[in-house]
Amino acid sequence: MNKGRLLDVEAAVVEGIFAGCLLGETAYSMATDLNRRDVPPPEARTWSSTMINKMLRNPRCAGMVSYGGKHRVDPATDWDGWSRVLFDDNGHPLLGSWDRIIDPRQWSQVQFELQLRRQNAGIPAGSNRPAVSAKYLLSGILRCGKCQRGLVGHRSPRENRRTYRCPPSAHGGCASTSISAEPAEKAVEEAMTAYFTQLLTSPAPQDSAPAHADILTDLQATLAGELTRKQNLVDRWTTGNLAETGLTEEDFFHLVAAINRKISGLQDALAAADSSRRPSTHTVEASDWRKGTVNQRRALLRRYLHAVTVLPPANTPGSTRTQRLRERLHPTWRSPQEIAA
Repeated sequence: MNKGRLLDVEAAVVEGIFAGCLLGETAYSMATDLNRRDVPPPEARTWSSTMINKMLRNPRCAGMVSYGGKHRVDPATDWDGWSRVLFDDNGHPLLGSWDRIIDPRQWSQVQFELQLRRQNAGIPAGSNRPAVSAKYLLSGILRCGKCQRGLVGHRSPRENRRTYRCPPSAHGGCASTSISAEPAEKAVEEAMTAYFTQLLTSPAPQDSAPAHADILTDLQATLAGELTRKQNLVDRWTTGNLAETGLTEEDFFHLVAAINRKISGLQDALAAADSSRRPSTHTVEASDWRKGTVNQRRALLRRYLHAVTVLPPANTPGSTRTQRLRERLHPTWRSPQEIAA
């Protein structure tokens, strides 16, 4: 796109991506195909599944204005393209000055298709994506020290050994970093245990107010209900069954805008209530870290860590193999302000 004008080649690529999604193609397969055909991406060096998914959820492709800057919507609903749409005072989507590539109804059908895929994968609306694999605690948390791409867990059937590797260049990595899974996981587990020990032994702030469990439960239930209500409404509009409810298309846009505002308010209320949790929350989280599932432990890692960078091996004289491996791991911890945000 050049100053709001479509370039035919770029538009054809975007149209192909949306059509491929509706035909059942995955973001991974489409990224692989585009890289194989040497189709230049709009940004970065190569296409990736993340880039494809962002494009499929971007309202701008359908000519609609999306929120600019830091997105107001909670990251947990980043999967919902409708949460990105900016509505005017009359409840209609704001239209941009650029040429649209995709018809709004086709864009909405893609949002419906993506939601169906989440449901089939067992990912409920309004929740974060589950762990990549129950076998790999640190997938996406370990980062390549050269290209900063998240490392992915692999198992070698022949050697019966697990490793974390940087993806190949076709998927946005450099394929130059690899580290054995078991000792890396042990080192990160020990670092997290030490971190929780420090939290539990530090004096608690005197002005921290307790959050009431019943308030949190009510807010979460209301939010889940509004997310479901919105999804049902969007599904009816997408499939052409809106008239069955006695609603017009104008009614639809008014309702979606109102529901989006309510969802945003509920998310703000949840964030405010959650930030006033009791200091004993650290005790619960420490227990979850020791005894929780892989998914629970991954969530805690992401809560307290930005990432763990894996540097290239260094031959330090006199050091053991375990010491050399641990020297490669450089965690970047979140600040208290980032954790509370």
